[in-house]
Amino acid sequence: MSLSAQCRFSSFKMDAMWRGQTKSQGFSLLELLFVVSILLILMAIALPNLMGSKKAAEEAAAAERLRVVNYACTIYKLTYGNYPPSLVALGPPGDEKYPSASHADLIDLAIVLARKNGYRILYVPLAEDLDGNVQNYVLVAQPEKAEEFYKRMFCSGPAFGLRADCRVDKLGKGGEILNEDAAP
Repeated sequence: MSLSAQCRFSSFKMDAMWRGQTKSQGFSLLELLFVVSILLILMAIALPNLMGSKKAAEEAAAAERLRVVNYACTIYKLTYGNYPPSLVALGPPGDEKYPSASHADLIDLAIVLARKNGYRILYVPLAEDLDGNVQNYVLVAQPEKAEEFYKRMFCSGPAFGLRADCRVDKLGKGGEILNEDAAP
């Protein structure tokens, strides 16, 4: 290579270095730290929103299960004249061929008896007539674990619709929800 060609090549190389067009060997430590810090900030913003939507989905599923069971209890009363003695009475017939008062075949018991989405369904008969037939009840969707205090409790019954943040000890004998200052 001639001397003039070498000079032109080195001046081209110097111009490229000044313009930032040299061949890079990787990222610097500062660039990597900057990208990681941005990702951590984005995760800190997004993670609480994702957890809140999970909690809302669990609560919606529990409320829907209560609605389905409440509807099945209403159909049971219209068919048999009283409310079911337990949730098992709403389930499919076992050895029997046709639905009866002991197994009405109104819902799949997996909906009720399974502990899904962190909630379990409780059926509380409140009032019985002289023959022992249930005349009133309360359904409660209770958080499965006692330490999950952040979850809301739901209740439903024939005397009232679906309620959130209710407590079974605040129910009157007829299934009505008492005021906070009233004694159960």
